[in-house]
Amino acid sequence: RKMKAEIRGNGFAQVPTITTSRKFDLNKPFSLFPPTFNTKVHKKRSLLIGCNYGESKHESLKACHDDIRSMKDYIVNVHGFPEAKGLMTVLLDDGSHTPPTHQNIIEAFKTLSEQTQPGDAVFVQFSGHGGRLLDSAVNGGTDTYDEVIIPSDFSKCGVIRDTLIFKTLLAPMRSGVTVTFFVDCCDTGMMLDLPYSWTTRNDRLESAAKMSLNDDFSFVRFLKVVKTLYESSKFTQL
Repeated sequence: RKMKAEIRGNGFAQVPTITTSRKFDLNKPFSLFPPTFNTKVHKKRSLLIGCNYGESKHESLKACHDDIRSMKDYIVNVHGFPEAKGLMTVLLDDGSHTPPTHQNIIEAFKTLSEQTQPGDAVFVQFSGHGGRLLDSAVNGGTDTYDEVIIPSDFSKCGVIRDTLIFKTLLAPMRSGVTVTFFVDCCDTGMMLDLPYSWTTRNDRLESAAKMSLNDDFSFVRFLKVVKTLYESSKFTQL
């Protein structure tokens, strides 16, 4: 609610939304780590992706790199995420970091899911353009949409659909890992549709914030993704 107020105060219209694979109490403090997190055993891993699209005349943004630097400072100094190689990856199209191309983002997703162990905490942020594309109809009738994020080389390699994020990052992740994915896109409605959600779209301040079943989550579509993973020789094979 505070985020929505700040967004409106800056003249933007995005609607902050939470989606999750499990229910939790929105009126209690939220943690990036599970209650069983042990600093001697478990690791904090992060992937920060920022796209300003400087080489594009009409799609360029100005603040995405700053968003990533601010979030990096926050998770390092407040939550103790290490900056060590292998534990934190930063992709920026600033000429100094590894660029956030389609291939580099997907490879970073794969590496993160392969290296993460049960009990670890994972934080992922994407700041850049997003959107939604019409997907093939489910059951031959109802239209469905893929939420997408836009890599820096989108004009050559296209977009990254949420189904691909699920296949390369979330589905291969070991059981017992806590993953927080923060998506800051100017055009997207919702990323990574999961079974439960809460949105500020029609929120009333006098009502208590509460998770409910996500109407945009399609179990049939979810099964289609799982089927393709099952039929592949390994989860991260595209």
